[in-house]
Amino acid sequence: MAHIINLTAHPVKDLMTGIEYPISGTVARVATTTKHKSFGDGTTIYRTLYGEVVGLCTDRKEGVYYIVSSVVLNAVGIDRPDCMAPSGTVRGADNCVVGCQGFRRV
Repeated sequence: MAHIINLTAHPVKDLMTGIEYPISGTVARVATTTKHKSFGDGTTIYRTLYGEVVGLCTDRKEGVYYIVSSVVLNAVGIDRPDCMAPSGTVRGADNCVVGCQGFRRV
């Protein structure tokens, strides 16, 4: 049986199974640097540069999977088949996310 660890900053509920994955206390993130260029007309264009992934265990364990943000998932790519991000998010009447319909991998 798979063991799933939530490395996001909020609980994640799989609406198809009813399982809610609580926060683990560790949040996987991607280090970012923002650059900008300003033009004479007052327009500014920002560019985000993505760096190292932090908060993600480097030792993979058989049967252990990690829920991470889409940004983290895209940063680790196919090198980390043990990582997945919520997919098909569902919002409630107040427009807040109430859960997801499943998970995606790269």
